Amino acid sequence: MLSMTQIKNIIKMYFEEGKNISQIAKETGHDRKTVRNYLYKEDWNKELPKLKKQPSFSKLEPFKADIDSWLN
Repeated sequence: MLSMTQIKNIIKMYFEEGKNISQIAKETGHDRKTVRNYLYKEDWNKELPKLKKQPSFSKLEPFKADIDSWLN
């Protein structure tokens, strides 16, 4: 989630400086979809939906027992 300062900066870059969404995304380091969501957000009292992260499994999971035995 972006701070209000970051959001205001994005809005300023778009409406006052005339930069496009791709330029803003590149300069701020945020995804283009995130920039677009904040530029076209109508209801500021409603939060954007949070993405559900898929559980990630470590690539080292199959080797944990061997690594633990080496360290002990």
